Amino acid sequence: MEILMKTYTKNLTTVLISWKRFLGAVLMAAIMMPVAVMSQDTVVNLGTAGNFVILTKTGITTTGTTQVTGDIGVSPAYAAAITGFGLSEDPSDIFFTSSLVTGKVYAADNTDPTPTNND
Repeated sequence: MEILMKTYTKNLTTVLISWKRFLGAVLMAAIMMPVAVMSQDTVVNLGTAGNFVILTKTGITTTGTTQVTGDIGVSPAYAAAITGFGLSEDPSDIFFTSSLVTGKVYAADNTDPTPTNND
């Protein structure tokens, strides 16, 4: 029995060392693999989405302690999906305003051209 245990222990140790070496080699290969890095000169064209600091599909919510600088919008959601901002409709019905937003608030149910701007 003692010889069997020594053989088992030796075999198990050999297997574990082999796995350790294998995993170490895989890890080193992953570390050494070249990584694509975008340069600072690379510009991603966001289209009209680039005009927004927050643009979402489902909604925007605040607890009232928010201060947003820039335009925010939801699409295809309606203004009802923007909660906590105390929205006031602009007379043009193209956007809303809020004391918490330094900018305009857009939703898909505003008057044209807003719905096409948010798509």
